[in-house]
Amino acid sequence: MRRPPIYFDSSIKAGASEYQGDLARAGERIGEALDLARSAGDLGNVAQLGVALSMIRSRSGDAVGAAAPLREALATLGSLGARHSSAAGALLASGELATLERRFEDAARWFGAADTVLERLGLVFDEADVWWKRRDAALAEAREALGAAACDAHREAGRRMDVEAALRAARGS
Repeated sequence: MRRPPIYFDSSIKAGASEYQGDLARAGERIGEALDLARSAGDLGNVAQLGVALSMIRSRSGDAVGAAAPLREALATLGSLGARHSSAAGALLASGELATLERRFEDAARWFGAADTVLERLGLVFDEADVWWKRRDAALAEAREALGAAACDAHREAGRRMDVEAALRAARGS
């Protein structure tokens, strides 16, 4: 029987810490796991862990700290030709970061693009899912800042984007 990579344990503990509200500990654990995944050359987990670390830092109010692992995740997913839930997660993280930075047009666009990826995969996230946790509140913040019609227009523009184009555009924003 094949054992999971050593960084799998840190990732599990990080998720437990986040669910318990300890974002600092979750960030430390994800950072450790991300370093190990990089060392192992495991690009899929580098992308997933980078998304997780970005979300944790965004949720802690650290926009600068959230940007680097998110850019790495977006670049990694782009190189992998990602059309899976990690791409949706990266777009959700991009939306959260854009909201934190008060770039509400981008936020609405990235949430729309993430919705399309999830719909195409037949996946549904809810409030219990750590990746989805801040989506509704961030989207409501964008709607309030932009107005409902403008927010809906930017979200619809994101929904029409090709996933690879959305990942590239999010990386550049």
